[in-house]
Parts: sequence; C-alpha cells; structure tokens
Amino acid sequence: NVIMQTQTDQNTPVLPDPTVEPTVSVERAGAIFGISRASAYGAVHDGSIPSIRLGRRLVVPTAAILRMLATDATTQQVGDAA
Repeated sequence: NVIMQTQTDQNTPVLPDPTVEPTVSVERAGAIFGISRASAYGAVHDGSIPSIRLGRRLVVPTAAILRMLATDATTQQVGDAA
C-alpha cells in the first residue's frame, strides 16, 4: 500500500485536494506533517490532529490538515519578521 504520493523530483508529500480526497489516513497525515506513524497516532489521541472515527478506522479531514499548515505558515512568517 502506498501511504503517500510524492512529487517526482522531491521526497515531500503532495498535499491532497479536499474536494477529491476529503480524508486521509493517520499515516498519510503524519507523512504530510513530517512525523512518524506513532507520533501521528499520538497526536490524534491527544487531539492535536483532528480525526474522525469511521467504524474501526481513524481518518484525518484533509481540510483540517490544510488549515493547520496555513496556521503554521502564518505563525512562522510572523515569528521570522520579528
């Protein structure tokens, strides 16, 4: 199973389009955030990464990932300007 798509010239995850892929696996969310599978599940468990339980499966809303990354980018830019 492929848990993340990569760009052809880099080993970085491609951000999913929420209209095409509304949720991703916890493993893929971890790859997008650059953290391990165990850290991703830990972050889901403590609420740092929002998740939805579908039966026995946990998934992460793509829109939530994009919001979190936008917030991180804004915070980083503000911090760099100071």
